[in-house]
Amino acid sequence: MDLIPINEHLEDNKEFFSNPLCQESLYMTIAFFKKVGYKKPWISYYAMKIMHSSVVAHSREHQKMELWKLLMAPLNNPDKKV
Repeated sequence: MDLIPINEHLEDNKEFFSNPLCQESLYMTIAFFKKVGYKKPWISYYAMKIMHSSVVAHSREHQKMELWKLLMAPLNNPDKKV
């Protein structure tokens, strides 16, 4: 699993902002940074589960899709453990 840092300013988070599933949490995180500050490594991160395969090379788009699935799994099925 990879951790992708959320940057301090909204305009520096285009990858997350372009996905409607991340927008609400991204806005909340940026607002939180404005209140408490932004000091690495004590910032927020999105977790991305990367599937490795020796046969199929996964594209960056596939990795992004895995990230969105991982982020939304608790909302789609709150009883399921990720």
